[in-house]
Amino acid sequence: MKDERTGYLDKPTTEAVNIVGLTERERRFADSYVIVCLNLGREAGAGPLAYRRAFPSSSADHATVYALSNALLNNSRVREHVASVREELANKEPVPSSRIIDELEKVAFSTITDYLEVDLVSGAVSIDLRSLDVTSAAVISELVIEETVKGDVVRRRTRIKLFNKLDALDRLARIHRLYQEEGAGSPSSYLGLMRLVGDGRVIEGKVG
Repeated sequence: MKDERTGYLDKPTTEAVNIVGLTERERRFADSYVIVCLNLGREAGAGPLAYRRAFPSSSADHATVYALSNALLNNSRVREHVASVREELANKEPVPSSRIIDELEKVAFSTITDYLEVDLVSGAVSIDLRSLDVTSAAVISELVIEETVKGDVVRRRTRIKLFNKLDALDRLARIHRLYQEEGAGSPSSYLGLMRLVGDGRVIEGKVG
């Protein structure tokens, strides 16, 4: 039977599960809920977001989504599936700490010149992705390429946003316990500097 509010079939899922009676709709929401909670780092407010993620085609208003998500969260089968997924994730091999530090170092010691080409005659600066490799690509949080065509002329505008360098440096400093006391260089003053500088770096330019 199809749920008219979501457009998804409300029938027992065909996937291998141990929860008797769990429907496809319930499983989709439960899986989405686990992911949203992980991204938010909390459960508060995750229900409606998980519902929107699980059922993106739903046109329900916020009040309806809030009610539907609460109803699903109070469903014993949904709660059991959420607990099962979380237990499975908890039993997985943890990511080695050295790998986490390696990824932070890529961001912390990245340089904007890796993505720029400077015309030594005119001084014009453009984005150059020809030397992009695994390391330099890992520090890009957003890459948008827009093309406009006028007759036979194609103009391409590229926008790159890099992950926050100061945030990565701050996390590395905390890992290596470089903050010893309050004052210059302390966590509070350093985070204040981060807020002044901004949450990320964005560069724009023309390519091609």
